[in-house]
Amino acid sequence: CSKSGIRSVSSFGFSPILKTYSSRAAAEAQSSTFLRRTSYRMMSSRSIDQNGNAETSTTTTTTMTASVPPTARREEDRFVLAGKLAETEPNYLAPDGKPLARQSDSSPNALLDPPVKVSDPYGWLRDESRTVPEVLEHLNNENAYTEHLTAHLSDLRSDIYQEMLAGIKETDYTVPVQNGEWLYYSRTFEGKSYKSMCRAPLKDGWEELAKQWDGSMDSPILPGEVAYLDVNELAEGKSYCATGQVRPSPSHNVLAYSADFTGNEVCQIFVKDINTGEIIDHDETLECYGQLQWGADDKTIFYLKMDSEKRPYQLYRHVIGNDEPDELL
Repeated sequence: CSKSGIRSVSSFGFSPILKTYSSRAAAEAQSSTFLRRTSYRMMSSRSIDQNGNAETSTTTTTTMTASVPPTARREEDRFVLAGKLAETEPNYLAPDGKPLARQSDSSPNALLDPPVKVSDPYGWLRDESRTVPEVLEHLNNENAYTEHLTAHLSDLRSDIYQEMLAGIKETDYTVPVQNGEWLYYSRTFEGKSYKSMCRAPLKDGWEELAKQWDGSMDSPILPGEVAYLDVNELAEGKSYCATGQVRPSPSHNVLAYSADFTGNEVCQIFVKDINTGEIIDHDETLECYGQLQWGADDKTIFYLKMDSEKRPYQLYRHVIGNDEPDELL
């Protein structure tokens, strides 16, 4: 809503956030989504009372039984301002220090002046941190009610999943792609939800060698196969895991990859020695966009940071092993 100058108007959305990265996971997602929504995404905002002041709700709720449809309370006096605010107004700045009303620099439309109030009765449901007890309780009640309402579909859900799975070759591999002196491809395995990224030395006649694979999980697709990133291992102990870009360095000795462990499309960057399997560079505090690119050597990585709306914003250069701050380009 940046062109209209509206900071945030909509209430939280009921959009599935499940992402899948293998045939088994795809079957699970399709069968589940066919029958019910599996999870909900929340958005963040701040509210404004009738006097134009920022406010935080402290209303408590009572846990409902699964058989009763949960009803989100309405804050009839809650609103957001759409339009141009004067810098002298007390609520011009949001808690993060940025103007409450935003607009794209490229927008040809003028902000509403004076600003208008837009009703936002369900705005209290927005919580980017996923930590507000009342919001979590409401979502848990929604999920419990959905489970109760669709309990009679349990057998059907299982049948649909098995039918989808029956048409999928779970233990499989992608067509190898040459990159330098290596052939890169990924493998999926029966019973595992994520892929394993592999490579093998380039050899003449590799197409025929790949055709000789016996179809088993333990057999390599090509001679000299190495699994340089097993996403199943990466996902262990995590409620969510999705890889962004996975790129070998120019020498093919080092691997850089991005990974999202929250489902919020905010990634971390890992740099791994392919030969030893050791993580040689990782900053837990760095949050970035999923795309990354190597420089001309094995020391330089380019990545993107995001703005407050989680959009690609700034390009940075990172030098592996360098204690200096990353350079903004």
